Amino acid sequence: IILIIIVTLWTGPWSPLTKVSIATLEQPAFSTLLHKKVAVSFAFNPFVAGTSILVSWIVISIVLRASPRIMGEAIKRSFMQYWGGILTGVFVVGLAYVFNFSGMAYSLAWKTSDLGLVFIIVSPLFGWLGCALSGSNTSSNALFGVFQVTTARLAGLPIGLTPALNSVGAELAKPVAPQTASAGVSTTKYV
Repeated sequence: IILIIIVTLWTGPWSPLTKVSIATLEQPAFSTLLHKKVAVSFAFNPFVAGTSILVSWIVISIVLRASPRIMGEAIKRSFMQYWGGILTGVFVVGLAYVFNFSGMAYSLAWKTSDLGLVFIIVSPLFGWLGCALSGSNTSSNALFGVFQVTTARLAGLPIGLTPALNSVGAELAKPVAPQTASAGVSTTKYV
């Protein structure tokens, strides 16, 4: 209940916390594919949803009166169980940034848009591939989201359709993703 209350208050539309940005980095660039200037930006927002979960964890540990030794042990055991998943998440998001900001997503979209309406059938396969590699629908969307939207725009398809199909394909890959199996097994003694 504490988690639900804190996350709801923290991330609701009434909360200014998620809009706080400490630093923003921008790098102008020129797209040879789009033939126009584009801006690559990064904003450091420390009060996003993940921070609210950390604050919830701290509040819960205070309510339960957990000793620092127990909390340290819980952090250590959690890290030992999930380090592989954490590492995979970092690498997949890094790959997504390289894929999107290097122009690879646009180049692939430019050629794939030649499929036209057939891309509606192919689109979920990219979502499936992204989730099968990363184990996460979110990571699949980070990896192929820009590609899906750009392909839809270039092929004259509804812009919201292909990202939705990407998510559908990702959900179908979730049961076969190695990350899903490793996350499930990590809570047992078999690791």
